[in-house]
Amino acid sequence: MAVRLVVAPPGFGKTCALAAYAAARTARRRHYFALDAGLTPDTFARWFADATSSPDAAVPVEIVIDDLHLAAPDLLAAVNALVADVGPDMFFILASQRRDVIDVGTLFARGLIAVCDQAQLAFRAGETQALFAAHDAPATPAAIDALIARCDGWPPAITGTLRELTREPGAIDAAYERWCRRWTVPALDLVSTLLERVPLGERAAARRHFAEGAALDQHTLAVLHRCGFFVRCDAGVFALMNWVGDLYPASRPAGGGRRPLEIGLFGRFRASVDGVPIVWARRRDQHIVKYLMLAPGASASRAELAGVFWPGVARPLALQNLRTACSTIRRALGNVVGMERVGDYFVASERLSLNWGAIVGDVDRFRRQVALAAAADAAGSLDDAIVHLRAAERLYGNGLFAGDDSEPAFLAGAQELAQIYAGVLARLSDALIEFGSPAVAREYAAKALKFGFIGRAGAAGTQKHLRFAAS
Repeated sequence: MAVRLVVAPPGFGKTCALAAYAAARTARRRHYFALDAGLTPDTFARWFADATSSPDAAVPVEIVIDDLHLAAPDLLAAVNALVADVGPDMFFILASQRRDVIDVGTLFARGLIAVCDQAQLAFRAGETQALFAAHDAPATPAAIDALIARCDGWPPAITGTLRELTREPGAIDAAYERWCRRWTVPALDLVSTLLERVPLGERAAARRHFAEGAALDQHTLAVLHRCGFFVRCDAGVFALMNWVGDLYPASRPAGGGRRPLEIGLFGRFRASVDGVPIVWARRRDQHIVKYLMLAPGASASRAELAGVFWPGVARPLALQNLRTACSTIRRALGNVVGMERVGDYFVASERLSLNWGAIVGDVDRFRRQVALAAAADAAGSLDDAIVHLRAAERLYGNGLFAGDDSEPAFLAGAQELAQIYAGVLARLSDALIEFGSPAVAREYAAKALKFGFIGRAGAAGTQKHLRFAAS
C-alpha cells in the first residue's frame, strides 16, 4: 500500500513501533519525522524536499511521519495534499491518535491506504501469557483472558498489572485493581486532556456520562473515536474501552453479563443487585463487607479480619468465626445472584476480597469525583471543577454510615473521608468566589469550618475561611 496509517489512542506503542521500523535496515530510502504544534508548512516542505531529493531517483522513498494529530490545520492540509498525490515510488507511513487527520475515505476508495488500529496494536492472549511468564509471573489462560477483556489489551494496563503482580504476587484481578488505583490521577489527567480535543457538544455529553452515568449514543461515541479518545469499534458498534469505566464507576457497566453489586456506605449501609437488596443474616457480615469496601484493593487477610472483629478471642476460634461469616456472606449474595455467581463478587481464599470490577460503590465514586475536580483545577477549567465538587458533595450526604451503629473499626475511615469532604467544601467556597457567587461561597466556607477544615495553607487558610464565613 502507498499509505499506511497507524492510528490509536495514547499508550498503544505507535511511536516506539515507528521509530524501530525507521531504524531497521531497508533497500528503500527511509526518513522519520515527528510533527509538533509549532511546525509550519514551510519548514515541513524544506524537510520533505531534502528527504526526497537523491541522485538515485530509482530508489523508492519511504516517509515515516509521527504525531500527525499535533499538526496545525495548515500543516495537515499540506500533508494531505502530499499523500493524495503520492507517486509510484513513494510510500507514506503515518501515525496519529486521531483518525480524522487524514482523508481515509477517499484514499480507501482509491485503494491507496491500509489502516492499523488499536485492535491490531492491543495485547493478545498469547503475547500477554509469554510476557508474564518471562517475568516469573505465570498465569492461567482464563486469568489472562479476563485481564484482556477488562482492559481491552491496552499496553499500559497490561504492563502495569504485571508490575503490581511482581511487587505483590497473587491474583491477576487483584493486581489489576491495584494498578487502577495507583494510576487513577494520571489516567484522569490523560482523559481530561483528550476530551479537550472533542467538539463541545460531544465533550459535554462525555462529561455527563463520567460524572452521572448518563448514556452515550452511537453518534457521540463515533465522534470520540474519530478524535482519538479511548473508544473501540466492534463490527460497526462503538463502545468505551473497559478500563475507562474502571476509572469512572458511575459510567461502568458490568462486564460479561455480570450485574453490578451496588454498595452504599454514605448514610445507612445498603447493598443491592438490580434494586434487589442483599439481606444479611447477621450485623457482623455487614461490618466485614463495609471493612473490605474501605480496605486498600477491597481486600484483607484472614488474620487481619480476625483481629479486628474478634479482638481478644483465641486465634483458632476467631478464624472459625470468620469462616462462618464467609459462609453467611456467600449465602446472602447467593440468594440474590445465585450461588454459582457469588464468586463474581466475593472471594474467600487466603484473603477475603471484593471484586471491584463488579461493584459500584459510592465511596469510590466520591473519591473519583474529588480526583476529577483536582484534574479540572489543574487544567484551569473552573466550570468542570465545580461540577465534580458538587457531585462529590451530593455523594457524601450526611457522611459515612450516618444512622448506623458506630463501630470502632470504621472510625479512621470516617475521619479521613470527613476531612476530604471538608476540603471539597472549602474548594467549592473558593471556586464559587471566582465564579462570582459570594453568598453561596460564604455558606460553603461555614460548612467547611464545621468539619474543622485545615487546608493546604494550614492555619492561615483556616483563618481565611473563618473571616469569609463571618463576613
